[in-house]
Amino acid sequence: MRRFAILLGLLAGCAHAPPPGGRYPQAALELRNQAYDLDAQKPDPMHQDAVRALRQLAAAVAQLPGNHSDAVARIQVRADRIAHSRHDALHSPETKEALLIALDEIKHIPRRSRALKPAEKDAREAVDQIDENVAYLQQRNEIDRAFNRVATTVMIATLPVKQANR
Repeated sequence: MRRFAILLGLLAGCAHAPPPGGRYPQAALELRNQAYDLDAQKPDPMHQDAVRALRQLAAAVAQLPGNHSDAVARIQVRADRIAHSRHDALHSPETKEALLIALDEIKHIPRRSRALKPAEKDAREAVDQIDENVAYLQQRNEIDRAFNRVATTVMIATLPVKQANR
């Protein structure tokens, strides 16, 4: 648990610093930065920042070990649905679905670090807090928190197992 806390501290405090002995993929870094910046953005009924973050999520999922092209396409479809929907649409179902797609892909990574399991659990709990029947802006804090947790989990998942277990 201590190692996980240290890794989360590293991810939260040093977004641009590479981990010891390696680098995070650029898409994972950009996802983390966009996810952490969501709560600083002004409320936008068209959710342009969330659409950008979802597209970056798709790019980061593409960099996970293995072939994730189907999941990447499904996340991009959710981002496109939000981008092309009416401003008064809920938007939260598509957001939740995209975040769950990313977490489901992480679950299928063959070699997983010890740090990934608690991060994945925390992310899934955060995503589960999103109510698909409530408008995005009415639960913006929960959605921003879920984005942050998923972004952290994706970053851990992109690290080589030895490196993540340090």
